[in-house]
Amino acid sequence: MRSALCSIFCVVLTFLAVNLKAQAPDGWGIRGGFHRAGQFLEGEKQYGNLNTFHVGVFHNRRFGESILSLYAETAYHQVGFKDGSDNMQNFRKIHQLAGVLALRADFGPIFLILGPALYAKLGEKFELAGVDILDSDTEYRSLDIPVVASVGVQLGAFSIDARYSYSFTKDQNDYRSAFLQLGAGFAF
Repeated sequence: MRSALCSIFCVVLTFLAVNLKAQAPDGWGIRGGFHRAGQFLEGEKQYGNLNTFHVGVFHNRRFGESILSLYAETAYHQVGFKDGSDNMQNFRKIHQLAGVLALRADFGPIFLILGPALYAKLGEKFELAGVDILDSDTEYRSLDIPVVASVGVQLGAFSIDARYSYSFTKDQNDYRSAFLQLGAGFAF
């Protein structure tokens, strides 16, 4: 069943890539969707995932008739972890404002986005076994500098994409943040 769905998905994407000439329009748009964050120590995932949402605005500016465009986005999301039972919850939730400045390449309706980002911390909550342990030794850094990679499909003004972000910087305890976003967008 799973391989059949995968095959159908590949056939549909191939059909769209061959028959549609959709490219991202220049201008502004909105983007939002599912956001799954985790924290990593020396490449190993620590704790459970934090499942939340993301929402933001973007601007796309094409370089003439090229397949390349400059993509800029400002968005709100959360990073951290959530682990444990309902009675003894361990979690860290860091609210961030994200600024992305990347290159976007359009290949028919399929697009790729790759570039750096800057995430500024807006607030944080950190609890272990239900006790708030946030202090200067456990506080997450104020700025985070990750790389962002995205692949998606653009059909007219609508788009859907999957995005991965992995931090270049570590916090005081050598943790790095990473997340996966599944999003939809609409360009005006």
